[in-house]
Amino acid sequence: MTGGGPLRSLLRTALARRRRELASLLNGPPGAASRDPIPGGSAAGEDPEETLRRLMVVEWPAVRRAPQDGAARDAYLARVACLEEAARGTDARFLDAWNLAYEAIASWPAALREEGAARRTLERYAALLDHHLAALAGAA
Repeated sequence: MTGGGPLRSLLRTALARRRRELASLLNGPPGAASRDPIPGGSAAGEDPEETLRRLMVVEWPAVRRAPQDGAARDAYLARVACLEEAARGTDARFLDAWNLAYEAIASWPAALREEGAARRTLERYAALLDHHLAALAGAA
């Protein structure tokens, strides 16, 4: 995920900007989580490529069509969570899946954003951004 010179600088700037946006979104008080932090999903142990494919082909369209549908949100957030380890690597597609989740959650009404699974997803995304920013700083 780390390119050389100007690309590295551009990436660091973009990730730092997103991290600041995320910090302001997480700054508010957490809502009352009515469900488990991250619902269990069937993708645990699945190949990350297959998890990413299912996320983009099945769960993303479903949650995009009906963000108010708790089952669709749970399935989407559970599958995103299964990509956490892959998103720490160098393949930007996996971090981009988390970026897409952030953008979806940020567009939801506050009550849905503050719900346990969504809030926990944002917190995990923040940790992923911190990881990549540290790696970029160390590679400079």
